[in-house]
Amino acid sequence: MKERCCCLILNYNDSDNVQRMLNKIYSYDSFDKILVVDNCSTDDSYEKLQKYVNQKIIVIKTEYNGGYGFGNNFGIKYAQNKLQCKYVLLTNPDVYYDENLVASFLNIITIEGVAIVSAIQHDINDYPIKDLAWRIPTPIEYALLHTKIGNKFFDIRYKNVLEIEGVAEVDCVPGAMLMLDTKKFLEVGGYDENMFLYCEEETIAFKLKIKGYKTLLICNQYYRHEHSVSINKSITSKLKQMKLIFNNRIYFMKTYLQASCIEIAFAKFIHLWRLYKIKYELKK
Repeated sequence: MKERCCCLILNYNDSDNVQRMLNKIYSYDSFDKILVVDNCSTDDSYEKLQKYVNQKIIVIKTEYNGGYGFGNNFGIKYAQNKLQCKYVLLTNPDVYYDENLVASFLNIITIEGVAIVSAIQHDINDYPIKDLAWRIPTPIEYALLHTKIGNKFFDIRYKNVLEIEGVAEVDCVPGAMLMLDTKKFLEVGGYDENMFLYCEEETIAFKLKIKGYKTLLICNQYYRHEHSVSINKSITSKLKQMKLIFNNRIYFMKTYLQASCIEIAFAKFIHLWRLYKIKYELKK
């Protein structure tokens, strides 16, 4: 019997991209259902998307905007409990992919112990992004992430994935598009809803790895992502985005990595220094 899944699209004030995606993927036979979760948009997104509702497309709405993790958890629970979906394809509205990729995900997600499957992410110009997949960082690695010192001495990225013909087992993959096993995902508590946005990839990877579940990356297939289009509609300020990232990194270090007081203090110093640099650059 051919495996099928539910496609879950999280929307926040981005109905144009969601409609573009719905028009493209509606005919995909791999999807039993397409579930759009409107994360309490402040525009008329939810009303606009109602015209797409039919036997295959479902549009639901959260009571408040609790962030990326909250909205996706809401949809994944709905997919499991109301739609009885074993697998969910999680996608941002600003992602482009074909049905062959979905079929490849479905062939691999059924392997015993696999919780997440993803593929190589390309930018809108069809070039692979830098952070294709990465290890769960140590506290010091996380504090120095994306700094010159960190990139030189503490690079946590898997560097050879583009050279692999098949599938690689990794820790973390970008959250823009991935297929997940709903039972395994919810067994570990899903996304941490204390994080409004950013750093979800490391958190879910940590929780799944502790349980012994695998994340696999298909290294010879890709999808395209118009990076940050959806995020920028949610949080327009670059400074606010960076503050969220840094705050969530500190939270991850404390809650999951069990970082020491010295490591936390070091991370806070690095983050304050980087925020100062961003403020300075924005004033130019």
